Amino acid sequence: MRSSRKNQASSSSGGGGGEGNQDVITDEEALSNITKQKAAATKQYIENHYKEQMKNLQDRKERYKDEPSIMKYIKIAATLPDKTAHA
Repeated sequence: MRSSRKNQASSSSGGGGGEGNQDVITDEEALSNITKQKAAATKQYIENHYKEQMKNLQDRKERYKDEPSIMKYIKIAATLPDKTAHA
């Protein structure tokens, strides 16, 4: 989509009488860029949160590795934070 606009801009600018509007970023493109940035930030946050949770779980498993199986998981579950729904 963007490359076709550049091609149009270069072909129309060859006439010498163009106003140069093709070089201006439209509101739609600006919103698209903002959306992409927000999506990338959200993805990074989720990945970091997942890594942190997995590290915490591994630490807890290591801490209780000598416990009998069922007790190990009960103790791990007891140390996990309560999950709540965010509105």
